[in-house]
Amino acid sequence: MRITVLWEDQRGGPQKSFGPHDLLAVCVADHLAIDATQVRPYLLSVPKKGNGNLVRRALASDLDHLTKTGPVFAVLDRDKVEELWRQHERPANCMAALRQRIVQEAPGSYDLVFLVENVESLVEDCCVTLRLAPGRRKPTPEGRDAILARAVWSADPSQRGRILDRRPSFKRLVGRVAEQMKGVLE
Repeated sequence: MRITVLWEDQRGGPQKSFGPHDLLAVCVADHLAIDATQVRPYLLSVPKKGNGNLVRRALASDLDHLTKTGPVFAVLDRDKVEELWRQHERPANCMAALRQRIVQEAPGSYDLVFLVENVESLVEDCCVTLRLAPGRRKPTPEGRDAILARAVWSADPSQRGRILDRRPSFKRLVGRVAEQMKGVLE
């Protein structure tokens, strides 16, 4: 059994290292009070380039295949989700309406999580918590992953807890994945 997490990311496709996944895995391990090596084999992250690929391709077309191995999570950046639809087709700008519209377009068994605001906000939270100098611009994917790696490899669980407290939507994702992970590890 495996837990699959679909992420909207500007790079998409398989990657050697993916910072949001690495941070999620170590935070799930912290939550369960186990070593991250016990979590990683059962947690698969699949970055998709853009919201459309995540919702319209992965969820609408590939969900049956993905759920054969276990639970599926879909993580969308809240600040860009409205771009899925043309201006005149957009649902109301609230989480419930957005969730309802996505589930209409991509019905099935998955857990949809909106990351408020976006992954870059999570990076900023890491910078503040770890006292790293924030960049003046949006980091490149490699720069983002380097900052998140500091939270994975150099921070202790209490520091990561403070990062989660700063970003409740990521903390919700960690909690939901940890609940599913309990079933996988039993």
